[in-house]
Amino acid sequence: MCPPRTGRDRPPTEADGRVDGGAGGPDPVGDSADGADRTGHTPVRKLDTADSTTAGMDLRVIENRETELSIEIAGEDHTFMNVLKGALLETEGVAAATYDMNPEQSGGQTDPILTIKTEGGVAPLDALETAAVNVKGKATAFREAFETAA
Repeated sequence: MCPPRTGRDRPPTEADGRVDGGAGGPDPVGDSADGADRTGHTPVRKLDTADSTTAGMDLRVIENRETELSIEIAGEDHTFMNVLKGALLETEGVAAATYDMNPEQSGGQTDPILTIKTEGGVAPLDALETAAVNVKGKATAFREAFETAA
């Protein structure tokens, strides 16, 4: 018999400070003046996904400082994370971008944690938004070229 699931080895919930980036349940309610939720995590602002065919992503801010952001991206794998990391490294003002798939090495943490370090007055959240928009643009251009060629 498996032990009960607790902490980081269970699926994310609204109480964990998850933000639904599209269709789905409501966002966590902020309990503090700085926007932090019940768990003390600051929800990530939503990107416009109105024209997207995806339902959104679960994101949880681990750390958000002036020049550094660590964010957990639930359910993603190396394929997506490498694309996002590459787009971040091409974004002006990004000094470093990396991700870790199992930072605790204990088997409890399996969702990737993306870390972004910026310079030149660029906010890490702005850099992440710019990179996400660039990934979307490249994917759209590829799809259109593929459909034209097919």
